[in-house]
Amino acid sequence: MRRSEDGRMQRKQFEQDPQLVEMYKQKFEGIKDKNAKLLIKAIRGEKYQYYEYSQSHTIIKMLNKAFEALSGYPMSECKTIDELLNPKIVKALTSYVGEEEMERLHRATKLLLERPYSQNSYYRPAYRSNHIALYAQNVFSYMTSAFDNYCYTETIAERLKTDTNIHMIDIAIALRARDPEVVDLICEAIMGDNSEVILTHAMIHGIMIAGCEQELELLGKLLLAAKGQEGIRQSILEACDMGVTQSHRYFINLILENDLCRFSAVMRAFGTWTGLAYPDVKQKVVEKHMGLAAKYLAADADLVAGLNSDDVVEIYMALWAQGCTDIALAFASGEQLLKSPEKYKRLVGWYFIKHSNNPLYAHQTALKYLDVRDPEELLISKLFEVPIVKINE
Repeated sequence: MRRSEDGRMQRKQFEQDPQLVEMYKQKFEGIKDKNAKLLIKAIRGEKYQYYEYSQSHTIIKMLNKAFEALSGYPMSECKTIDELLNPKIVKALTSYVGEEEMERLHRATKLLLERPYSQNSYYRPAYRSNHIALYAQNVFSYMTSAFDNYCYTETIAERLKTDTNIHMIDIAIALRARDPEVVDLICEAIMGDNSEVILTHAMIHGIMIAGCEQELELLGKLLLAAKGQEGIRQSILEACDMGVTQSHRYFINLILENDLCRFSAVMRAFGTWTGLAYPDVKQKVVEKHMGLAAKYLAADADLVAGLNSDDVVEIYMALWAQGCTDIALAFASGEQLLKSPEKYKRLVGWYFIKHSNNPLYAHQTALKYLDVRDPEELLISKLFEVPIVKINE
């Protein structure tokens, strides 16, 4: 490492190999099928540069157009990996990345499906789905990063020692495969035993996605040792719902066992996880919700009891826990509440559906209840008045 002019330590940053950059340019130019070329362009960009965020809607439309032209159906109709990565899509991608990297994209897609489908919003309850269409944009967004990585010659382990960007999914894949060098470097980064490796947000997310016991336990020890370091607590806690379910369960139990609900980072994370971001949430409230989360994620019998409870907190947290496994089951349970003769249960159902981060489903559900005239029910479902853009538009 070297020091910058202001005295701060700077780590080495690898550059893309010019020969590889040129090779992929030539591969792109050599693609004959116009729809395959449009697909690659939507993922990587015609000039081999990342698109600006402001262009995202245009990119999504381009991606949907290319996908439907190649596949014969829109992404919104995909229910399985084989329908998303169908033979024609695989052929188009393989023409650019090659068979070995295509296999890696398959593995990454499977790993992405273990994560929640909503990954970009602050209020993003950690819901999962068996319907791959909800993950389609996440899959192709990862491919954008993967395409960029092909132009580096260094390994993941070598790049962990630098400021070069590494996608969290690539870190998770290496951890799942128990790559000895990557595992050692990640553990050293957590414990602070290697000055060349700095613990980053990508590493923390990669650990949560991989869900491997060794790294989770080390990260848990770091959380407990944070003491006055609120930033470390926040970085860990606001990532643990974005991995696999076992990672989230591990940290919920760790929080409860060590009386961590008193920290503001825990309270903020709780709001992010559940969609219940109360402005002045009290410690006892968080502890109650957290306890219910642990209970309902651990046992189906308890979850069913929660759904049938007369307590609105128990009902909502049971819906939340069900959504963490399969949002379709949670939606079915939510719709049952909308039919309840008891108003407070209907309000819980509306609130859950409203905060599901699935506006198309919320809108479709609201269309079934156009005769609702209760002022409170109309108020809580106000979000459904927002125009809905289908994924295949």
